[in-house]
This record gives sequence, C-alpha cells and structure tokens, in this order.
Amino acid sequence: MRVQLVTKVREADMIDDDAAQRVNRHARWFNKLAQRDPKLHAQLMAKGRRLVRERHASSTLAVEGGIALESTGGDDVFDDLVLETLVREGRPALMVQHDAIQFSGTQVDVEARSILDELQAAAPTIEPWLPQIGRIDVANYAGNLPFLGTGWLVAPGIVVTNRHVAELMAKAGGEGFVFKPGRFGERLVATVDYRREHAVPESAVAAIRRVLWIEPDEKKADIAFLEVGAANGQTEGRHLILADQDAQDGDAVVVIGYPARAPAYIIPDQSWMDRVFGGTYDIKRIAPGLMGPKSRGWATHDCSTLGGNSGAVVMNMGSGHAVALHFAGLYRVENYAVPASEIRRYLHRAPWREVRPSGSACPQPTSPAPRSASEAPSPSPGGSPPAGSGVRKLSLTIPLQIDVCVGPVDFLEARGAIGAPGAPSSSDADQAARSLERMLGEVPGVHAVRAGALVAHGRLASTGLIVSAHPARILPIEAVAPRSFQGFEVVVEPASVLDQRGRAPGTMAVEAAASSIAYNDADRRGEAFRFKWLNEDMTVTLHVGPERSWTQLAAFLAGTRERLVSSIYEFHAAHIAGAVGGKLDEGIDLKLVAARQTRNPASGKIAAGDFDRSKTFADWELRHPDNFENIYVPTGGRGLVANSYHIKVSVRDEQDVWLSSGNWKRASQPLIADADLNDPRATSRAGNREWHVSLSNRKLADLFRNHILEDLRVCRDELGGTLEAVEDPVMVDVPAVLEEAMVLEAAAQRVFEPLEIGLRRVRVKPLLTPDRQGKVFTEAVLALIESAEEQLVFQNQYISFAGVTSGNLKVLVDAITRKSRVLDDCRIILRSGGDGFLDDMRALQLNGLDVERCVRRLANTHTKGIVVDGHRVLIGSHNWSSDGVTLNRDASLIFDDREVAAYFLEVFEADWQRANALKFEVLQPEAAPRLAEGDEPPPGFVRMSLAEYLER
Repeated sequence: MRVQLVTKVREADMIDDDAAQRVNRHARWFNKLAQRDPKLHAQLMAKGRRLVRERHASSTLAVEGGIALESTGGDDVFDDLVLETLVREGRPALMVQHDAIQFSGTQVDVEARSILDELQAAAPTIEPWLPQIGRIDVANYAGNLPFLGTGWLVAPGIVVTNRHVAELMAKAGGEGFVFKPGRFGERLVATVDYRREHAVPESAVAAIRRVLWIEPDEKKADIAFLEVGAANGQTEGRHLILADQDAQDGDAVVVIGYPARAPAYIIPDQSWMDRVFGGTYDIKRIAPGLMGPKSRGWATHDCSTLGGNSGAVVMNMGSGHAVALHFAGLYRVENYAVPASEIRRYLHRAPWREVRPSGSACPQPTSPAPRSASEAPSPSPGGSPPAGSGVRKLSLTIPLQIDVCVGPVDFLEARGAIGAPGAPSSSDADQAARSLERMLGEVPGVHAVRAGALVAHGRLASTGLIVSAHPARILPIEAVAPRSFQGFEVVVEPASVLDQRGRAPGTMAVEAAASSIAYNDADRRGEAFRFKWLNEDMTVTLHVGPERSWTQLAAFLAGTRERLVSSIYEFHAAHIAGAVGGKLDEGIDLKLVAARQTRNPASGKIAAGDFDRSKTFADWELRHPDNFENIYVPTGGRGLVANSYHIKVSVRDEQDVWLSSGNWKRASQPLIADADLNDPRATSRAGNREWHVSLSNRKLADLFRNHILEDLRVCRDELGGTLEAVEDPVMVDVPAVLEEAMVLEAAAQRVFEPLEIGLRRVRVKPLLTPDRQGKVFTEAVLALIESAEEQLVFQNQYISFAGVTSGNLKVLVDAITRKSRVLDDCRIILRSGGDGFLDDMRALQLNGLDVERCVRRLANTHTKGIVVDGHRVLIGSHNWSSDGVTLNRDASLIFDDREVAAYFLEVFEADWQRANALKFEVLQPEAAPRLAEGDEPPPGFVRMSLAEYLER
C-alpha cells in the first residue's frame, strides 16, 4: 500500500509544483519504509489513517495547504502535516550510562517498540564497543563551546571524526596541522572523553596529541583523523572494527554520539525534539534505525541525530561493526554518512604520511601564529623534504632553527607587492615578521606578527613589525617581545576580533573560508544564464540612501501584480515585512532566497523595529501555502556559497529589477518621517549610504530571476543536508564608546532625489559571484578599472586586504594601485573604523597605495560602487574581501552610460566633501573589542554577534 498525494485544483489556480515537492520528499521516505521496515510501516499507516479520520469527516473533501484528503479506492492519501507527523515517529534516542544502554527514562512512541526490541537483543553485541566512542571536548575555545562533536577509535591511537568538526579547532600550517588560537590567545586544549554519560561523574579522557589529517577537498569525504593518547580506564589498543562490506539498504543500525540541542530554526518542533531526547543533551546516546539507499554518493540512514552527532559511528546491530561515519542530516528525512569502505581507504593510504597538507613545498607560517597540534619532535637538521618536491632545504641550529627553502616559483601567484616610488621593498619586513612570529608562536596571547607602517601622531610612518596580541595579554607580551628585530622596530598592539578568532588571511568570514563550494556552474551555461553586455531599451530609476531607500523600495514592492522573486542577505525590518505580507494577502507569488543572517538571532531577542522571522514566515506559509516559499542558503564547502549569500536583488513580475547595496533592514531601508525627507541633516542620520537602481528590461529580469530560482532549486533539492557540528554563536564585546563613535559623522549638505531615465537605450552588463569562481566579476571589474584614463573613484564598506597575497582580490587591488600612480584623480571612501581597518590600511600601503592621499572615511558608508571617467559606473553588493569577489553570492551592474555615471559621481563628490581624512589611533587594550566571555558583557561594553559586528 503506497501513500498518495492528491492535489485539489482551486478556481483558476493550478497547484504549485514547489508545494508538491515539499510533501513528496516525506512521501518518498514513507514509501521506502514499506520495503525497509514493513512492521513499522504498517503501524504508521494505521496511525496515519487515524489522524485523517480525526481531522476530517470521511465524506468531506478538505484542502490543507493545497493537498486534498479523500478516499481513492483503498489507497491512503495523507497531507504534508500527517506525513511529517509519521516521519518523525519510531526513531528514539536512548541514553548510555556506565557503558550500558538505558531502555527507560526517555519517552518513546509505541511505533518504536519493534526496533527497540531488536536493539535490546543486540545490546550484548553493541555495549562492549561503547567505551571506544567519545565526545571531542575543548578548553579555552574562543567561541565558548565545551565540545565540538563526536569521534571514535578506528585504529590504535587514532580517532576518526568529521572535517567540519576538526576544522573548528585546527587548520593546515607549516608541515602539519596546528591548533587554532584559544581564548585570550591561550593554547587550545582538545581531548576525547569516552564517557560524558548522564549522571555519571567518572570520565575517561584522552589527550588529542595532534591532528593527523583533515581532508582538504570539500567535495570528498567529510573526514578527519586525530592521534590520541590512552584514556584512564581504557583498554590500550582496543578500537572499533570496520565492517568488511558497506551496509545495505534496510540493514538495522545504531548511531552512537553526543546530540546537542538544536535551535528552533533547525528543528522547528522543539517539543518533539525534547520528547525524543528527553530534554537532556550533550551526553552519550544511541539511536536505532535503518540504512537507506545511497544518496548523493553517500550512505544514508534514518536514525535520530542532532548537532553534536557529527563524527558519530553508524554501527551494524547484528555484528557490532562500524559501517559508516555520520556527518550530516536532513531534518526528519534522511542522514548522510561516509561508508566504511571509504574510511578504510583513508587508513590504508594514510595521507598524513604523504605530503604537507598546506599545499606548500616550504613551511609557510600562517597568521595567526600556530599553536602546534603535534607533539612530534622538530625535524632534524638533515631532514629531507618529500621526493620530487623540487625543494632544497637547509636547516641550521644556532640554537634557533632557521629553515631556508628554495623551490619553484609560480609567477602568477607571487608577483609581489607594487612598491611606491622610492619606497623600500617590503620583502625584508615580511621575512622578519615571519621569523619573529616563529619566535613568539608559543607565547600565550600572540595571534599574529605582521609587517606594516607604525602609527605616529595619527599617521602611518616607518615600516615596523606589529605583534597582534589579545587585549588582556598586552603587558606580559611586551615584557618578552624584543624592542627591535632584524633592524625593524617592534610594537605590540591589541588584536582585531578577526585575529582573535583565528581568521584565514584575507577573509572577512565568520567561519573559515571554503576553498571550494557546491555551486553548480556547469548547469548555468546556456543563454538563460549568460553574462554579456546588453544595449537595450529600458527605463531606469537611480536613487540613494538613506534619504530615498525606503520610499523607492516601498513603491517597487507595491507595484507587484503577480510574482516577486527575491534574494536577500538580511531581511529584518518590520515595515518591509508588513509591505511584503500585504502583497501576499493580495495573492502575489513570492519566492524568497535568504542568507542564514536573515534568521532570528541566536539569543531569541527581536530588536525594536524588527520582526520575528520564524513566526512570520511560518504564518505566511500557513496562510499562503501555494504562493510563498522561502529557503536559507547553506554555506561552506558543501554549500552554495563560501560564507555569505550577500546579494540584494528582487525581480518583479516579468521585467522589473531592483538591485542594491542595501539589505532589508532598518539601517539600509530606514523609515524617515515625511517632515524630515527633505532635511539632509535628518536623513543622513537615519541610516546607511546606499546606492540603488530599479529598471525595467525583460532580458535582465530573466537573467536574475533564472539565477535566483536556480539557487532556490539547488539549495532545496540538492543541498538539503546540514552539517551537524555544534552550534557556535560567536559573540563580541565592543566598548560602548567605540560603538557610539562609529555612528558619528558629518551631516550631508543635500538630499539626492531619484533620477528617472525614460525609455531609451542603455548599455549595461550584469555580474554575479561565485560564477566561474568569481572570474565573471573580477574580469569585468578589472577591465573597468584598467579603462580609467583620468579619474577613478571608489566607495565601499571596506577593502579587507591584510594577509592577501594572491587571488581575485589581489588582482583588483593591484589594478587600483597601478592606476593610483598614473591618474590625476584616484579617490577611495571606506567606512569608518571596522575590525582590522588599521591592518588593512597597512597592507594597502605596503602594496604601494598612498592611503593618506587616496583614502577618506565616512561612518555610514555601506555602498559598493566605482565610477570611471564620469562615463562608467559599477553598482552592487560586492564587498572587497577575498570571498566577496570570489565565492560569495553577490550581484552588481556595470553601466556604460554617462547619465547614470554622472548621477553617482555627484553623490560620491558630496560624500567626499564630508568624509574625514585618515587619522589612525591604536586602541588602548582596555578599549579594544574582544570575543565575549561569560553571560554578560563587562561594564562599559555592548555584546553583539560577530556577524553583526562585521556588518555594522
């Protein structure tokens, strides 16, 4: 007997295909259950019939979310609500105590009895292996997490876990993997506790001696290996046995791990989660279930899992052998795991014995300074590099070991800095910084050592070495750091929050930047997705914020007749939600693709003027099941983008496009009283400087709509699995005086009215990242910069250039640097302050840009634009960071049109007049932002998320 989904055709409306797909996923799982677990399937079928009878009279045709419930000749017809209820039944998660499964103490469904009986019979086989599965704990972790996930002994002294778990604590560096800096710059301590059981005080803790290997390719197995010591009470050398053959569809299995409470945006039904997990989390649990068919190339199972189960073992009930390594879950449908055969291949190959994971032939100290994740001794003076590396290495012990590497040079990646005329080369300073970083690498609180201009009287002066240190460790580090080193003055300064977090060089990411993503470039090659110059008739409206941001967006939304396809980074403002909700009530169709930053804050506190996204979207879906769909874009190596779905584009009906630098939040779309709309002092205080454009052209509308809908399809149908690492809400404590200073700026002298361009030919080129790994954007913007003959003006939130030595951002910054030397007019406006601003200015100066001549600061700048020779202009959402111009989702337009360019050039000139010349100040340690500690910020500080801090 199969479940059928019967759709009711409403008057003049056909059922939306996407609404049907939402229920089909549950139906497919339920129908598969008939073959995999007939007994459970029969029990759930009976329950489903009972639910239908209770909710609807048998003679009544009822429509719920576009799905009709009716009898069809004996087949069973369930709606989505009934199916979701059935999918979640029958899969309990039992506690483990004293290395034994506890079959009481957790509420389970009647439908779970059959699989529990099977588990009880298998307990003597499973329980002897429970002491080899542990929780990966961390001390001094910068994000305040007590643990990161699960791991299990797969060989003597070797624990296997997931890549995305290991990357939370370690990274590639030098000749191996190194631990990231801990809280306050202290050494991060990582252990495996093979107990961590409910109400059991005893522990069985093993030190993680080193990280052996983290699979670097995000498209391969989500796997990592750790070398561990012996734990107290643990049998030396005992480990789980990998199954000889991979599990088959329908095999009875258990997942053993440490599920952590999931927030409501991941598991909306919190009461169900508490019922399944007994309201107790972070402890060892065993969850029975069945293997499913291969999906997306990986093993699948239907055991109940949560964040914290990442790295858990999937064990065959009958044999007690490990059949897979759990790594991700699709809520209530299926979970994904690396099969045993793949784990065995890694163990056989032992990649940690092959080559350096950093991909560099020579040791390359990274920033921040590594805290070694290895207890292995230093290489001997006569040590040799891997054969065939083409590297000659000389090690001298003086007693300080100095490694000199001479190897093949990639001239495309190692073009070096562009020195300003008469300026000394930065290579000596960079080399000295690397050497000093090695010397201070083990000093608690040292995050990085960089070459850069020292600050004197508010200006950048001579080049020196800057030790980036935790604000609470400045004095002890100053006591041990040299005053000078290799001819350069040494200063100790408070580390930026990104340094404290352990950022990858050149990124502004909250998480470590992904080197590859699951973006489907190959599927976007046709005419419908092509980026090319258009010379077409169109109407265009140019406008800027804060003065006309919301009045124009409100009119755009109000003009929607049939459908709206929107992509947005942050959708927070209640007044925008009210406008959108009103259009839904009128019957428009809305597809909303949003970044995770649109979700409610982790604290659950909704700011004044914002709306509860979780409740509102759920209400929209309930009241408009056929014409509202939203999805949050997954990020990282298995996501659509690296770390930010940062785009701000909406397509209305058939040919209207709104494109902007501004989010749907109060700072970018402020509500300004009618009486203040023409007062520049009032409007300039209301929010951010943004550049916007709305236009009417069928080809541009089709292009952006096609890409946004493809984003939605890929995220919904192909990227549904979410990595189950423990949630890490990184918070930052910012001095209140610093936060207040960030919003102070000179008032604008005029209000810019929108410029409406009537129907005529306009030459324009659309750009998106991460298409072709950012080359679509980079190549077009590089050509725009190179075309400048007299003038180039640039306005953006930031240029995150500290530590950047290659890639798209380096190419673009080099181009601007070259132009700054030959053009009569090259000017840059950046947002005031910001994390690492001084570091970035130092890096730009070393790269050859005269920052004091070219750069000014304007506190409320959020736009991202370039105007060239008053003829061509770039408008969009692209931040200038490594990910922003490469692997994040952003959208921009280049207009080759004098009237369009002149409008935004006039806005730039007005902003330049009120912007401030650069004046640098090194923060005092007590006034420096820092990663949050404890439940409340210290007196005089304001607490916010790291994402909010970086986007202020």
